[in-house]
Order: sequence, then C-alpha cells, then structure tokens
Amino acid sequence: MKKYLFWLFGATLALTACNQNPAEQNVKVNDYEYLVDGLMRFDDEGNITGYMIGDNLNQADPLEISVPVKNYDEAVAIFRSLLPENANVKQEDKKYSWLMTDSLGGTIGELTLDTLEDGIAIIKMKGPKIDKTPAKRIKAAQRAVKCLFIPESAWPENSGAAEEILKNEYYLGAIVNKSKDEGFGSGTFVVIAPWTPQECGLMIKLDPNASYFDDMPKKKCSSANTLHRVSRELNKDNNYQEIFVTKGQEVGWPETLGGWYLTKTKKGDAYYCVNLETNGEKFYNPDSGRKIESAPAHRAPAASSEQKLRMAYCYCFRPDGDKIKFW
Repeated sequence: MKKYLFWLFGATLALTACNQNPAEQNVKVNDYEYLVDGLMRFDDEGNITGYMIGDNLNQADPLEISVPVKNYDEAVAIFRSLLPENANVKQEDKKYSWLMTDSLGGTIGELTLDTLEDGIAIIKMKGPKIDKTPAKRIKAAQRAVKCLFIPESAWPENSGAAEEILKNEYYLGAIVNKSKDEGFGSGTFVVIAPWTPQECGLMIKLDPNASYFDDMPKKKCSSANTLHRVSRELNKDNNYQEIFVTKGQEVGWPETLGGWYLTKTKKGDAYYCVNLETNGEKFYNPDSGRKIESAPAHRAPAASSEQKLRMAYCYCFRPDGDKIKFW
C-alpha cells in the first residue's frame, strides 16, 4: 500500500518586469531567466547554491549539469518540463529546439535537445543575446548552460545516511517543522516532491491570508518557475484537495488555491504573480498608499477584488553527505 497520497513533480528566477500597462505591452517572463532558474538557484552574490535537476558532476564547470535517465523519451519529458507551459517547441527527427525571447518578445537565443554520442542526450544553449547579464545570476563569460542526460547506471552512489533521512523524514506528504529560517522562512512545511537523482525535493508553506503589498516580505518571494511547478503538481489528480482534507488544518493552507502568489522580479516597481489554481500569470504594479483591493483594475493582479496577493514559501532540498541541504 502506498504510504503517501501524492506524487508531485517539482523547480527562482529573476524576472524582467515592465512599468507600463500589460494590456498595452507584450509583457512576459524573460525565457532565459525562467530557464536558468529552473536549472539552479543562486545566492545574493550570484553563487550557485543548488541544482533543481540532476547535479554538477564536473567541478571545473559549475554550469554543466548531469541528469540520470532511462532513455531518450525521459530526457525529452524533463526538457519540456523546464520550459514555460505554452512554449513553442519545434521537432526535427529526434532534435527539439525552442527560441528564447525577452520580456517584450524579442529573440535572445535558442535552446536545443539532441542525442549524445557517449550518453543519451544533451541540452545546449545558444546565446542569450543580452546587453546586460542578469545581475546576481550568471557572469557574462559563463552564460551558456548545458545539461547532459546520462544512463542511470553511470550515476554515482549517494550517502546511505542521507537517503535514510530522506526516506524517514522527507517522504511525499511529510510535514516538516523548520525552526531555522534559511532564506524562505520558518514554520510548518509540507513535502510535495521527494528528492530523486533527477530532481531536487520541494516543500512548501502557503500563506492562507491575503496581504497588502507593502506588508509582503518581497525578499522571500519564490520564482515564477518554482510556482509553476507547484501549480502543476497541486492540480494533478485533485492533489490539493486531498492534502487540504488530510492536513490542511494542521498546516494552515487556504481552502482553495485561488489568489495570486507573489514571485521575484528583476527591476522596476512591477511584480510578477502566479495563480496556483489556474497557473495564470499577471504583473502587479504597486500603487503607493493604496490597498490591493482598491487598486485600479489594470494595476492589480486581477480585475476582481476577490483575488488577492499571497505568499508561497518554497524550500528545495537534496542529500549532502549525511545531512540534508536546503536552499
């Protein structure tokens, strides 16, 4: 019998925001930044703190990521999961390609997935053509990330001690009481994606209450990429309602996923929001001195005053020797 009810596939990103009315501009997430934050995480100085998929097995190149897979089809599935939901992916034989665009829709580079002679597959990046490399992300000389998909038999063994901790304390649906704030708050979290060699584990805490913009801890925002992962998984097979019925009161989750959750932004005074219920996305331009409910419709995350801003606190985790590493 399954010990836990939910299988969820879990992935911060700096976002290029725009101060104009989104209805008048083709405003979107910068694809390059979205992709990079689906592959790895950074601290405030730009150092890599963790890998969202696989791991770095080549210490000489921290931007080379290896992922163990069974076959090419599994590599394709992971490749597609890294892209925005409506990404226009072209296929030619076994090769897949995706043109990356900036926040206004201009092409900045290309991402490809192809077979690999001495492995299974490889993701390569051409570009991006960006005048200024995103601050606190990847340095100008190191912008091209690549991902190698290798046979599972070639994957190194992990610490038995760490795997035992993961098995006993970080299984799917486990409640984790985090007393120490390591960047995204403390309190009661739920594991919604256990760690596997293919991807990091993910645990979340959802704020059940809407907050006014000025009161929200914007430095603790998750990325749109992370919240899209959360949305996809919580909406699978009625997972959210199952979690809410069994553990909702204990973990303080809202009755529904309705509402807009604040994500990180790159510059300007516009903030990007994700609706976990629909996986929709909007920009919110804070109007100084006004509460969210009374902001003009084009400046609020939604026209209805019923839809409000919340926070989703997300920690990623993976084994690290005989302990668990969080970021």
